[in-house]
Amino acid sequence: MADSFIRKPGVLASIIVLFAGGVMVILTAIRYRDRQTAEVEHSAPLHELYDVNWDDLPEVRPFSLIGRDGGAFESESLRGEVWIVSYFFSRCPSVCKRQNETIQRLRVKLGDRPVTFVSITCDPDYDRPEILLDYAAKYGAPADDQGWRFLTGSMVDVVRVGKENFQVAVGPETHSTSLMVVDRWGRYRDRIDWEQAPELDRLMKLVDTCVAETEPPAGRTLRTRVAIASAEDEQPRRLVQTTDEVAKLVGDDWRERPWNDRFTLVERNGELVTSESLQGRVWVANFFFTRCPSICKRMMARVDSLHSTLADQGVTFVSITSDSAYDTPVVLAAYARDRGLSLHDRSWLMLVGEPLQTRRVASEFFQAFADGEAHDERLFVIDKWGTVRGSYRYDDDEAMVALRQLVNELRTETEAPAPPTPMPQPQEEEWDDEETPLDGETGDGEADDESSPQDESREDRLSTRVRSDGEAIVLMSCSAAAEWTHDSNRRHVGSFLDSPRVMSVKGESLT
Repeated sequence: MADSFIRKPGVLASIIVLFAGGVMVILTAIRYRDRQTAEVEHSAPLHELYDVNWDDLPEVRPFSLIGRDGGAFESESLRGEVWIVSYFFSRCPSVCKRQNETIQRLRVKLGDRPVTFVSITCDPDYDRPEILLDYAAKYGAPADDQGWRFLTGSMVDVVRVGKENFQVAVGPETHSTSLMVVDRWGRYRDRIDWEQAPELDRLMKLVDTCVAETEPPAGRTLRTRVAIASAEDEQPRRLVQTTDEVAKLVGDDWRERPWNDRFTLVERNGELVTSESLQGRVWVANFFFTRCPSICKRMMARVDSLHSTLADQGVTFVSITSDSAYDTPVVLAAYARDRGLSLHDRSWLMLVGEPLQTRRVASEFFQAFADGEAHDERLFVIDKWGTVRGSYRYDDDEAMVALRQLVNELRTETEAPAPPTPMPQPQEEEWDDEETPLDGETGDGEADDESSPQDESREDRLSTRVRSDGEAIVLMSCSAAAEWTHDSNRRHVGSFLDSPRVMSVKGESLT
């Protein structure tokens, strides 16, 4: 019966294949049984280190969060200890898992050194104390383990801790992958990239140094990634950390100007950058914000690609945050470092201004819009004389080819282009008989019942007519331009005509 089974079609062939496969597995195992597992080769550090006086390092401000036991956690309870802070969230499928596995191995390697790890969730709505309790146990940190704290709290508090104390951007399920080291004296001592073996070696040495200290190392110069010093200054200085500081630096001159055809903004290293200081070079500008979860990441990847090929040709890149309330220079500095840019890299500037100022600069200088977490998705090319010469969508490959061509043309220009020819005044018969009403007005030009005081205040500042070819000409006072553009982001503001007070507006959606 066995003989008849083997003779069935395909059975004998299958047996031969299985036998041959088994032989190959055995031979392979014998061949490699004495060979050691290859070490993973790590690249050299990608991060720039700075010489900073210990006295100028940021002091961690006290904060309160909630532990995995449901009780209050006070950062002041760690005063006198060395502690290492990280961000994560329990539902993270990849990076956080590897990060916490690295911390787990570090704890073993550190042995009995008095070091506390503090992991803060950036998904506090889900990561409640009971969730963190189970999550911590997976990494060898039971409920009574005080050497590794897992913290939650309100999203506002979580973001504030990252921004104010560690100069990192934090958002829902968005966080830095650095390990932030705080010394016994409450100073933000250094930040470590846990994905690089040389950085982890640096962490071990740093921990030994901090643990051994018996008094503050006042006056000592330290090597650190906490970039707070300016190379141009004889004395190190703190980075600008608050929106109030930004507002003081940019001043109020922009408020007095009827039209902002120039600007003064703050760079990530705390220095002022004016549009005039950019003259003499071709530059490419865009709007973004650091907490953007999608579009900005793709846009900045495109800018990064352009920067890698055009910066060596003398082209400067300028990224202006639309989220001025959050993206202070210290946040922009951390964001730039995560992109491999040093604090003093002048080929790619990251600027911030006062919120209303940013809206007006976007509207009046770039003929674009930028307000909080909403911004234009175009890249703007500016010539050596500070004139916007073209704009291109970042996600259009053909547009990017055209952008490169324009940049190359502008680099060879030796004289400023002639100003545009003023548009002739339209003849009376070119206009429709009736004016197109503005929002909040009826056909007879009077405000309807639902108009607000703001609408009424605009009546003497805005007027709109529609020509027979369907193009709308909007005339507005300069003080109303930024406000109008902000409220009318659905429209595309075209090129200037015979003066900055006249815009050609077409009903083209930006969304």
